[in-house]
Amino acid sequence: MSRLFTPTRDCLRLLIINPILQTQSTILLVALSIKTQYNTFMDHLKELITHYMEFHMREFDCSDQTEEETFEIVMENVESMVEDYSYSDYRKKEDG
Repeated sequence: MSRLFTPTRDCLRLLIINPILQTQSTILLVALSIKTQYNTFMDHLKELITHYMEFHMREFDCSDQTEEETFEIVMENVESMVEDYSYSDYRKKEDG
């Protein structure tokens, strides 16, 4: 009776005995981790921009602007906030 292929166990066995696969797997895991972190960051950025768009349209008269023009104004404000963000701002949050 032949043994069934067990992907996890067999793949781990290959990784243990093959340093090239170890390196390739490590690179893939790091790339996936970076991609996941990037996607998470972009999700947070989109949420921030959405809130600022809503705030801007609620607080200012945007009747003469397209949504894209409002977006550009909001993005300029977000870019400015990021450029002005300093280490001391970061420490304030960390220190509580």
